[in-house]
Amino acid sequence: MDNYQLLGISLLTLFIIYKILWVKTFHNFIFWALVYQWTNVNIKVIYSIIIDQNFISLHIYTDYIIRAWLYSNIDLIAVALGFRILAGSKLKFSSINELFNIDLHKFSNYYIIFSVLTLTVLNPSVYPQSLQQILYQFTYLKYALFFIGFANILKRKDFKNRLNYYFIFEFLLSFSGYFSTFKDYLMIVFIVYFYVNGQKLTLKQYGIGLVALFIGLNFGIIWSEIKIDYRTFLTKGEVTQTTQRTTGESLEYLYNRLNEINTFQYNDGLLKFIDRLEYIDFFSACIGYVPQNKPHQEGKIFSEALLYGFQPRFLFPNKEILDDSKYTREYTGASISGSEEATSISLGYCADGYIDFGENLFFITPLLFGLFIGGVYKLLVVKANNQIWGLAITLPLFYMINNFGNIFNKMLPPVMYFTVVAYLFLHYGLKYFKLDDSKETI
Repeated sequence: MDNYQLLGISLLTLFIIYKILWVKTFHNFIFWALVYQWTNVNIKVIYSIIIDQNFISLHIYTDYIIRAWLYSNIDLIAVALGFRILAGSKLKFSSINELFNIDLHKFSNYYIIFSVLTLTVLNPSVYPQSLQQILYQFTYLKYALFFIGFANILKRKDFKNRLNYYFIFEFLLSFSGYFSTFKDYLMIVFIVYFYVNGQKLTLKQYGIGLVALFIGLNFGIIWSEIKIDYRTFLTKGEVTQTTQRTTGESLEYLYNRLNEINTFQYNDGLLKFIDRLEYIDFFSACIGYVPQNKPHQEGKIFSEALLYGFQPRFLFPNKEILDDSKYTREYTGASISGSEEATSISLGYCADGYIDFGENLFFITPLLFGLFIGGVYKLLVVKANNQIWGLAITLPLFYMINNFGNIFNKMLPPVMYFTVVAYLFLHYGLKYFKLDDSKETI
């Protein structure tokens, strides 16, 4: 197939996902998660046309790259179908005008208090490693609060509210860690913007969306160029993923480094960004290695990922610490860096499906994954029993499932733990968040 045929299939995949998942009165977290994954699969198809170069030649493991690309697109559709099958009846909400009308000043206090808690008593880093994975799920609740606050700001055009400035502060602060989370806030702003304006987008709003997308892409390109130097600065040159700098030092270095970017570095960052964003090269290597050198696992990968999730580390302190690079080496035969060099190279969950069931049934585990996410979504929406919180509490799932490069062992446990934390929050904590007098139920 030539580049334009590949592009046609890519766009058809995106259209099918849209038709399966898009609901006007829903924030569509699963759709946006799969759109991001779609770029992980198809970005080089688009890039190959722009630079007029053969798609296959842009990869390292070229022998099976077309099969890896095709299987991955099919897997995305399988995830969408699985989710829609189980969650379909709970995807319709009232219009935003009927839902959001809260006291933003009161809500900003809630948000600040919860943010302080996540930096202090709920901060995973101050606890033993066995507790960190569970506690980290509490930080995802802040995205639920972000959704409620930012949706109200957009709906009411109340941009002078102090909550808006606090969100900007959060965005700047997100650059200060080893794994900078700035893209998380850009993504949620994008999702909420489309949720609020999606039913009546004007030319002006399309323009704002395109500008925001352009800014986000440039952040990604520049970050791809400077992140190695930045992380070396944060760790003082040590082989670790733990920052040894203060927030002030981190942001000062980052500001100075950004001012040094030139055209050559920007172009280099663009190439790094595209290489990092696409995630099917190792899948291609996997197809060439399994089953020739390593047998198919007959469902073992997915079942063990579920079992791994049912074994929280505080109850099973001797549970294996995952090494993505070791797993990738095992199923590709590739010689790559690993945890000993503070590097993590993952194979991706679509490769898991192929490893489990081979070329004829590779889509089974992505379909099961979609059913699993749909079941979790439905459980939380029913428990929320309120449309505002039904929308808010399910949005954080976006961050747990949008990474195409994660293996199931890395994707399923966080979803399981967040489900427990969110369920407990809805049962015990929600009564303290009196936002309005709405009696709307789901």
